[in-house]
Amino acid sequence: MTPSYVLGQRYYYVDDNIAGELFCRLIGSTYFLFVFGKGSTLTIMCLAIERWFSVVKPVKYKYAFKRGRLLLYIAIIWAFSCFTQINELFIMKNSHGICARSSPPYSVKTEKILTLLHILATFFVPSIVTWVTFAHVWFHVRSTMVHHRTRLSNYERAKQKLIRMCALTALLLTVCWFPAEMFFILKEFNVVTLSLSFYQFTDMLAMSNSCFNPWVYFIYNREYRKAFLSLVTVKMRKQDNRTTAFNLLSTAKSPSVVLIRQVNMQPELGSREINVYL
Repeated sequence: MTPSYVLGQRYYYVDDNIAGELFCRLIGSTYFLFVFGKGSTLTIMCLAIERWFSVVKPVKYKYAFKRGRLLLYIAIIWAFSCFTQINELFIMKNSHGICARSSPPYSVKTEKILTLLHILATFFVPSIVTWVTFAHVWFHVRSTMVHHRTRLSNYERAKQKLIRMCALTALLLTVCWFPAEMFFILKEFNVVTLSLSFYQFTDMLAMSNSCFNPWVYFIYNREYRKAFLSLVTVKMRKQDNRTTAFNLLSTAKSPSVVLIRQVNMQPELGSREINVYL
């Protein structure tokens, strides 16, 4: 939740201490917001490369994406996202209990150059890599089908589904992030300046990309869909078990519960019969 986004309030009153300073620099400046956003675009790029390896370089796939390397890739993604957004830490400060814009400790020209390099590294490069890997996978699969004009196997069908998933992922990445990044560059270089509400809309469109991607993977990736459904099933079972246990506990504590033990001592039965009624 950041100023002028979720709540229509541009300025927040904060404590005039170190906690308020941290809030202004980390949250009020939208540092955290865009760190997660840029982390998403870089993750999409890495997923595209991973899919490329699985189709074009299957022999090297296990080595390139073994567990230790995956953890390293994830750490690099988030470290790079935090580093490239570091300029956001200098644009807001706590001014007598209000998050106010401040001048960064470098010139306006340097700020423009940093902005351009930042957007190139966190949007244009990931987008280009995503589209190039998708195109190469598409050409690779097409050439394989031309050389083997037989009925499509399950593996070939899976490749075609993978192509559609890559194309949709790349398209969503471009459509969601391009307006925000392009108009921000134009604004920084004083080419076009539009209303605040327009920039808020483009930023929210960019953030929505993280909401679309899980559903794309759910539709086109069977393993992802299976894991997601099993997770939901486990959650539902746990919830049902909790509800059942709560109902039994409530029933056990209710005064309407009557336990009747009836001992039948009739000689023809030859045994004791205990009936319990709830």
